[in-house]
Amino acid sequence: MTTKQQQFQMANLEAKITDARKNLHSLWETKGYTDDEVLDASIKLDQLLNQYQRLISKR
Repeated sequence: MTTKQQQFQMANLEAKITDARKNLHSLWETKGYTDDEVLDASIKLDQLLNQYQRLISKR
């Protein structure tokens, strides 16, 4: 993977992480922390963060 591709992928993941955080926060505020939808959003955010960490470790 070229540096430009890696930078694009990182920027894309950063945007997805930001959106996932906003979504999680919104769900948490409206549904509480025990709702299944909040758990799903949390898992999705964790997966995005793990992808980002793997990408960083390849640098």
